[in-house]
Amino acid sequence: MDSRYLQSLIFVVEQGSIAAAARAQNLTPAAISQRIQALEHELNCPLLDRSSHKAVPTHHAVSLLPRARHIVQQTQALMGDIDQDGLTGPIRIGAIDSVLSSLFPKAMVRINKIAPRARCQITPGTSALLYDAVQQQNVDIAITVAPTFSLPKSLVQTHLFEEPYALISHKKAESVEQALREQPYIRYDQNSWGGHKIAQWLKEKKIATNVIADLDALHTIAQMVNAGAGVSVIPLWAGIRKQLPQLKIIPLNNPELMRPIVAIHPHYPERPALVSALISALAEAASEATPAT
Repeated sequence: MDSRYLQSLIFVVEQGSIAAAARAQNLTPAAISQRIQALEHELNCPLLDRSSHKAVPTHHAVSLLPRARHIVQQTQALMGDIDQDGLTGPIRIGAIDSVLSSLFPKAMVRINKIAPRARCQITPGTSALLYDAVQQQNVDIAITVAPTFSLPKSLVQTHLFEEPYALISHKKAESVEQALREQPYIRYDQNSWGGHKIAQWLKEKKIATNVIADLDALHTIAQMVNAGAGVSVIPLWAGIRKQLPQLKIIPLNNPELMRPIVAIHPHYPERPALVSALISALAEAASEATPAT
């Protein structure tokens, strides 16, 4: 069985049509159809319901999809297994949104130079979700806020950089505490790994806020503040001033109140050279980034 045919089936199911799958694989729709028909003949069962205009997967296709994905993934990994420098093949990366938007563009340029045959499969998510993903081996490495608990022995974390916290507002504020007490507060979700620190700081300062929204999405929070919906206290990711130059920023100036960003991966990753290369690329991109404050 040709794994490329399985990959075509996966694309048809994920893209919702043969035409979209053909565009994704740079093939003709006729070629995709022939691949699916060859699979149906080999497996002796229908994989697509062709009674409508859409390519709807049959229950047979749905049943074999998880194993098909695994076969395709393992087949793609074979090239990396025989590569002496270990820089070939897929690497599944999970990363929080602020790191994706600020540091990944430069990091990817570096990765492309030192590992041109690598293929990065990038998944965005919250720190908690990405931690679960790396534990369950759904990603090879996760770039997250540093967890507040000890990792199991099967996982390793590498410190990348730290981000300071600051008050952000639409209009210039006289002081952090006055703005927090008087303005509507858009709260960086206190149940998130990064938001928990702010909740503790507010409690220690005995600052009561008028919370109008809770969310674990820094870009959205910053955009809401920029539109005048309220104020917030968030970690300042690299590039925030360039992305939203109108924001008024007052650093908290508390050296103990920082958001550490780490890379978490298995102690013995499948692609150790690629994992190491990604960590180095992100660390270099962070060191060259314009300081947020």
